[in-house]
This record gives sequence, structure tokens and C-alpha cells, in this order.
Amino acid sequence: LVLIIATSAHADEALDLIRRVDAAGASDTSVTRLTMSVFPDADDHADHRDFEVVSRSRGDDDTAMEFLTPRTIQGLRVLTLGSGESWVYFPSTGRVRKVSGKSRGQSVKGVGGDFSYEDLGGGSLESSYSWTLLDKGAATWRLEGVPTDEDSAYTRVEATVDLGDHTLRELRYFTA
Repeated sequence: LVLIIATSAHADEALDLIRRVDAAGASDTSVTRLTMSVFPDADDHADHRDFEVVSRSRGDDDTAMEFLTPRTIQGLRVLTLGSGESWVYFPSTGRVRKVSGKSRGQSVKGVGGDFSYEDLGGGSLESSYSWTLLDKGAATWRLEGVPTDEDSAYTRVEATVDLGDHTLRELRYFTA
């Protein structure tokens, strides 16, 4: 019984923190510049690819992302609307492709197949994952999220949250 109560308390703490992260990130509009690092082997930190991205958001669910680097995909753009609809613009061909609901868990074509369209959409962390607390640090907490959508491309995510401003410092996606 003590273990169940402790587990429940950690889940409540994790959910409370994720709600604060969602609230801190909420705005009418925002522009974010970020680096997305893809590690094909989670145990080999030397083998990775970095993508520099500018993300523009309107509300919680409408997002437009543009890849700045690497040069091989510079200018690739992904538009995701709250309705779940997504489109990808490929600068090498000048074509736009609509991404269907089933394709959201598939890899992004033309980018090396390292991540899925699911990575590029907006939405609330609270509604996308069930959260538990993994580690409490003085300045950051580490949480684990299990997708609420059974068709997710991922089995879990790990989030490192800054306790000072309730922002994500790192979000790691896992397929196994």
C-alpha cells in the first residue's frame, strides 16, 4: 500500500509539473529556434545528426517549422494544424505533400528517415503522454511520458524540465 501511495504521489507531481510546462509554453504566437539531435543508437552519443530548426506557433496546435541546417535539407518546411492535418514542403523539388493521419508515425522522407512527423507537431504534453517522475534534481526534474495514442511512433519519451521557469531543457524520444 505504501508503494502504491508513493507511486501515485510521484505521478501527481509529474502531472503538476507537465501542466506548468504546458502553461509556460502557452502563448498566442511564438518563435523558437532549436537544435534537434537524432541518435540512431541511444547508447552511442558520438553518432548523431543535428538539425537546426525555426518553429513558429499559433496557439497550442498550429505549428510551422523550417529546417535551417544541415544544408542537404535547408528550407524543408512542415506545417501542422490543430485539426491534425500536416503538409511538408520539399525545397529540392518545390513540391508540397499532405501527410495523412496514418503517416504521422512514419519517418520524414527526404530527411534521412531519422524522425517522424509526430516529432514536428504541436499540442499539449499533458494530453499526449501519461507522465511519471524519474528523478528529482535541485534545478531540474526528469520525467517519463508514455504516449496516450496507441499509434504513436514512440514507446516513451523522457523530459528534463527546468524548475525555475518550467521549460523543457531536453525531450528524448525512444522507440524501444
